[in-house]
Amino acid sequence: MTRIVPLLIFIVFAAMATVMLLNRIDPQESARFVNYPLPELKIHALGDTTTPLVIDEKTVVLNFFASWCAPCLAEHAQLVALKKKFPLITFHGIAWNDTQKNINNMLEEHGNPYDHVWGDSTGSAAIGIGLRGIPETFIVKNNRVIYHLSGPITANLRTTEIEPFLAQN
Repeated sequence: MTRIVPLLIFIVFAAMATVMLLNRIDPQESARFVNYPLPELKIHALGDTTTPLVIDEKTVVLNFFASWCAPCLAEHAQLVALKKKFPLITFHGIAWNDTQKNINNMLEEHGNPYDHVWGDSTGSAAIGIGLRGIPETFIVKNNRVIYHLSGPITANLRTTEIEPFLAQN
C-alpha cells in the first residue's frame, strides 16, 4: 500500500500537467493586446547622452533589438516595411547591450526604420519594461502600452495584425 501512494500522486500530477499543456494559452498570444502605463525608460540616445525619450500623444513603436541578435536581423525587413507604410508613426529603436559602432553598421547594411535609436547598455530600461528577451516590440499611445509582441515580427504578423492595428491608431 505504501508503494501505491507515491505512484498515485505521480499519476495525478502527470494528468494535471497533461491537461495544462493541452489547454495552455501561449503567453505571447495572450500578451499582445494590452493596456498598461509605459514605465520610465532610462536610456540614452546613441552618440548623445542628453536627449530624453519623450512619448507624446501620438502612436509610437518601440523596438528592443541588438546587432548580434539573429531574430532581430530576421525581423528587420519587417520593421523597414512598416516604417515605409507608416512614415508618420515614430519608430524608436532601443539597442540592448550593444555598441554604437555595431548598431550603425547594422543599420547602414540593412536599412534604418528608426526615427531615433537609443541605447540600453545597463539593462535598466529592459528591466523596467519587463523585457523577456529580444526582439520585443511595443506600440505606445498616450503613454500607455497598447500592443506588446515578445519575439520577432514575421511577415504574417506584420500584415495580419500589426499593420491593421497601426492603421486604426
